[in-house]
Amino acid sequence: MHVGRFGAGRFNSGRFGWGSSFNPASLLSGVSGLWLDPSDMGTLFQDAAGTIPVTTPGDPVARINDKSGNGHHAVQSTNTNYRPTFQEDGDGRRFLNFDGIDDELSAGALPFSAEATNVTAFRLNSFNASYPHIVSNRISGPSNYQHRQPLVSLQNGTNLVRAAWGALSSSVSVGQSPVGLDMVLSSWASGTDRNINANDNAKNYSVA
Repeated sequence: MHVGRFGAGRFNSGRFGWGSSFNPASLLSGVSGLWLDPSDMGTLFQDAAGTIPVTTPGDPVARINDKSGNGHHAVQSTNTNYRPTFQEDGDGRRFLNFDGIDDELSAGALPFSAEATNVTAFRLNSFNASYPHIVSNRISGPSNYQHRQPLVSLQNGTNLVRAAWGALSSSVSVGQSPVGLDMVLSSWASGTDRNINANDNAKNYSVA
């Protein structure tokens, strides 16, 4: 699974916030998955080995540690020019900024089973591709609905946000251009059923 491919903008779980009593790791207890939290600087490193911590806005990020406890850390070990940068806005909210050309982090292939859920918070600053990927499933394997890697993408020139699990995908309209829009997108797969929800715009569909 790859984060940030093609879409220039912010990848951030801390920007949108959640109640102080909720811990996303509780959703991953006993199951496979990952939790990437760019607002937690303790999980960010400038090298893929995780030995040089990120300390200052503008630092490159070659690794973000998985907070689920499952060890699915997302790294950029291919090219130092493909690393996003750590940033912090005027309100102290932290995020990763991708250039929209070749910046990406990869967590490899995740061992999803019969059911899976993806939740991603992001803001797209610009388009540099017809279908910019926010979360990409560019992993080798069969292109069918049993290939569980998630895909979250947008379509240039439209109000559509698309999600896919395997070969089957669907899209919803967010009612305006997604450029500059704070977005929370969730999608899930259960058996042959699928769902996509982008800023409370939801759609169910099925592979059957």
